[in-house]
Amino acid sequence: MTLSHQKIMIASLCCIGCALLTPATLMLLYPGAFRYLSISILIVACLCLTASAAIDLYDAYLRLNLSKKNCIRMKARRELKTKCYLLCGASLFLLGSVIFLPLVSSIIIFNTTLSDLGTWIFRFGSISYLISSYRSLYDLIQNTKKIGRWSKQDLLDLITICAFMLGALLYILGGIIGQLKVGQMSLMFEFWVMGSFCFSLGGFLALKHITCDMFLPTSSYAELK
Repeated sequence: MTLSHQKIMIASLCCIGCALLTPATLMLLYPGAFRYLSISILIVACLCLTASAAIDLYDAYLRLNLSKKNCIRMKARRELKTKCYLLCGASLFLLGSVIFLPLVSSIIIFNTTLSDLGTWIFRFGSISYLISSYRSLYDLIQNTKKIGRWSKQDLLDLITICAFMLGALLYILGGIIGQLKVGQMSLMFEFWVMGSFCFSLGGFLALKHITCDMFLPTSSYAELK
């Protein structure tokens, strides 16, 4: 499998997962009618995101092991760390989603419900996504500085990264609003819906970028040797 096709699979899983976040969080606005369905869709979404991040991490690991030149190894090593944060964020999202299941969400541990604990887990997951996105943004800026210009693909990458960062920030802010009981409970979910829209946009743009690359000359792991 070429790198392009592998990236298509990674981006597709990410896009599906991000797209499912939107209906899942929208249904949270109507907890009585769609609670089980909402959490079920959220779990499926996070499974897709976790699978995408895991494959992406494995791909980065292979690139590091196959790299021969020191400059490429340094870049691959940094990329591997970025993918670790990405997988950590997706895994925490998945764990938080499972905890939101009505069967376990009301269980009390250490004087707090698992539902409140799930909000904290989502928050740490969002922070992991933020760190991963920040590292990607830093690498993008450094790369464009070396080249001396911003290409259309670079601008698309910039918008994609910013969409993920804004989505993570809205998730964090929504969780804080909910736990501080600012306004109605639906306000927290409204911030999560906006965050989900940002994630959906980021996932779509990431897939669009990769599919555009398919029209470029096919690359392979041989270029790393």
